[in-house]
Amino acid sequence: MVEQSEKSEWEQLEFDVQRASYDHLRRKRAYQTGTPLTIEAEYIDEAKTELKDFKMVPDLMPIQPKNKEGLYPDLQGFDYDNATEEQKKEYLDKFEPISMRKLVYHKPICIIYNPNSGKKTNLVPVIEERLGADNVPYVLMPTQKAGDTFTYAYELEIEKYSLLVAAGGDGTYHEVINGMLMRKDGKKLPIGLIPNGSGNDLCNSFHLKTLEDALDAICNKSILSIDSVRVLVDREDEEGLPDGIERMSHMRHMVNNTLLSFPAKVA
Repeated sequence: MVEQSEKSEWEQLEFDVQRASYDHLRRKRAYQTGTPLTIEAEYIDEAKTELKDFKMVPDLMPIQPKNKEGLYPDLQGFDYDNATEEQKKEYLDKFEPISMRKLVYHKPICIIYNPNSGKKTNLVPVIEERLGADNVPYVLMPTQKAGDTFTYAYELEIEKYSLLVAAGGDGTYHEVINGMLMRKDGKKLPIGLIPNGSGNDLCNSFHLKTLEDALDAICNKSILSIDSVRVLVDREDEEGLPDGIERMSHMRHMVNNTLLSFPAKVA
């Protein structure tokens, strides 16, 4: 077993910022939503027989602004469609690859596994084989009923583990993340994702298309920080909210999709 290092290890992602293609991302989003979209340089050959590959491009690029202060007006006002190649290069020079922290599994990882999620495929044999081969210690916690994905993360003895993994679909990820972020003790763990749902939108955003992709990421032990959105319903703060899963009726933490609507009320 590798011992925990005293300080976090950080590594720079190997990513050429100048290869970032906003055209690819826009085409992908248009493809997913069925929106007509016409852009020059649609093809990779002069005969216009082969389209640029965009369907497998991740939704998130591993880049960050070099200097956040004062940059956002430039981001919002930049006209990518009509910019010259030199202007695009100058624009992308304002970004750099993000840094990722390298974990050390000095304790087991905890896998909250929803066997009834989406595809209902039994992933356990593949997970056990891969983590065993990579000498990654783990504990499997299969859910038994609705709400367990939240409760397990909410009540977990967090000091016993190095990583919390949610295995299921987007609903499973959502409840595990909320269970951890709503803990009364405020303790947190890095969260890993294993796709087994019908949509797996969050995993797709990180280019974790398959079970093998997800297990590769877990065994690679690299983590990055992402933002979450906290939504309160009919209140301005958390004062007086109930504990446990009932809290989700009044507040949610979201990491990929945030939808707000007013339900129709018919008299």
